[in-house]
Parts: sequence; C-alpha cells; structure tokens
Amino acid sequence: MKVGDANARLKQLEVALDAALSEKQNAEIEAALAKEKAEVSKSEVKRIELMVADVAL
Repeated sequence: MKVGDANARLKQLEVALDAALSEKQNAEIEAALAKEKAEVSKSEVKRIELMVADVAL
C-alpha cells in the first residue's frame, strides 16, 4: 500500500470514527430524554391514581 493510499484510508477511518462517536452521543442523549420522559409519565400516572382514589372515596 502506498503512503498516499494509507493516508486516504486513515482519513476515511477518522471520518467514520467521528460519525460513530457523534451517533453514539446522539443515542445517549435520546436515551436520557426517553428515561426522563418515562419518569415524568410515571409521576403523572401516580398523580392520576391518587385523583381517582380521592374520587372513589
């Protein structure tokens, strides 16, 4: 493999790594947001359950 070819391949790998790291970061952010949304939903369900319990009395 020539030096120019090796450098071009290295650049391709660097670009692919940067893209993969960016995708990983986006996935981590989306997962954190989904977890937060799930927690909010749990709280909302609990609040509604308490309201229903009050009405049932």
